[in-house]
Amino acid sequence: MTQEEVEYQKEFYQNASQELQERLERLDKDEGLSPATVGKRKHELICAHRLKFGRHPFVCSKCWSYLPVCVCHLATRSSKEWKYKNLLQVLVWTHHREWGLTSNTGSILGLTLGNNDASSHVVDTTHIDPSTDENNPCRLLMKGLPKHDEILQNILDDSARKREGDDESHGVDHDGSTLVVVLWPSSNPENAITLPQLRRELEASDPNNCFDSNPHEEVSDAMVSSSQKKIVLLAVDGTWRNARRMVAKLPSHVKRLDLDESTIRWNDSKATGDENSPSEDSSSMLSILAPLRRRGPSGKENQKTDLKVNASSLDNEKRQVCTAEAVVAALHEVGAIDTELAQQVLYATQTKVDRVRRYRGKVQ
Repeated sequence: MTQEEVEYQKEFYQNASQELQERLERLDKDEGLSPATVGKRKHELICAHRLKFGRHPFVCSKCWSYLPVCVCHLATRSSKEWKYKNLLQVLVWTHHREWGLTSNTGSILGLTLGNNDASSHVVDTTHIDPSTDENNPCRLLMKGLPKHDEILQNILDDSARKREGDDESHGVDHDGSTLVVVLWPSSNPENAITLPQLRRELEASDPNNCFDSNPHEEVSDAMVSSSQKKIVLLAVDGTWRNARRMVAKLPSHVKRLDLDESTIRWNDSKATGDENSPSEDSSSMLSILAPLRRRGPSGKENQKTDLKVNASSLDNEKRQVCTAEAVVAALHEVGAIDTELAQQVLYATQTKVDRVRRYRGKVQ
């Protein structure tokens, strides 16, 4: 960026922040509103500001890396092939405090798996929020932002609605036209789903599989529509404490998917990101994110991902992975994405961690 562009970006962000502060102060002075209403509206304003302007004037609005070390160019589209792209959608449900953090990896999923435009990384107030595109295969939703909360609520409502004429469950007790599966362990087998069950749900909903038995049969749009059940994979993105609270708010009919260690570690020989990345052996790391985000004993607030129910502390330490790793592992295991695409996402994630770490001065 030129010096003029730097000054413009700083002034642009400062003006937006000043406007937000003035609106928050006006709410505090509004005697006609109850404290609860004031608090709710202030929270909504802060979330809307974070979506539109980000957390910092010099952080990329797409990959959430510092602008000088942006990784958006790694979000190539040539190899992005989903086997079930019309049936399966990933929702990265991000806590508002997590949104825009340079240490976040969920943003990489939106770039590499979704329809997000990575061509411009400077805040653009005219840019259409890709999360509002219901056909986007990977959407990032901010918890606390009204329009994003509404999107998720509509999906949850649809998943609870009785699916007319749907008598087959394929081993999963579910009636809705949308099957919502959250990446989170469950101690209750009634709301748990296994990876083989999820794969069967995908195969059963795939019209290419439904009509393979008679390739000469004319397939109408109505037949295809009636055979399809939309499946949403929900990834909760936040610290352990915040993520646990978010999951607790989900309705009981939402299925929970736990990943065992062999699934999580499917790609222990993953690429190490930048050629100039730190010399540590990445395969020895608990997670791609481990060098960047401090990790403590299982269950502490800085815990980034879900823990296994009734597991030992050591086992849970080994299971700590970032959001991108968990989603990629699940998609790869059920056959939704191939190894090439899965490794591409992990490479972009690793590169972001390496670059941000160096930019922060954590590498000598």
